[in-house]
Amino acid sequence: METNAYRFWKRVDTEKVISLKSLSEAAGISYKNMKDQRSLDRLPKLEDAYAIATVLGVSVEYLLTGKNKFVIPAAIQDIITRLSRASEDELNMIRRLLGLPIRGTVSKIEEKA
Repeated sequence: METNAYRFWKRVDTEKVISLKSLSEAAGISYKNMKDQRSLDRLPKLEDAYAIATVLGVSVEYLLTGKNKFVIPAAIQDIITRLSRASEDELNMIRRLLGLPIRGTVSKIEEKA
């Protein structure tokens, strides 16, 4: 039966493009400690799991559960939240700035057709 620790280290293997030794160095974790946790089928401490996830560019949640692989940075999450609350006029202003079609209008391509 696969344990949570086994699945954690399996996901680490799937994501890493460097050796376990290089991963441990980049994460600031003792290589012996990381190797022992892995071979003894143990989950790392939370701060070590966070350091490993950060080096691999994935979320701790992904390494633990296989869900939500990427972390959305707080600044991006703030933008998403603000956009979800924006009025249609505000969204159309943003679309104009980005050069996107404005809702409720006919695009230049459609006019030529």
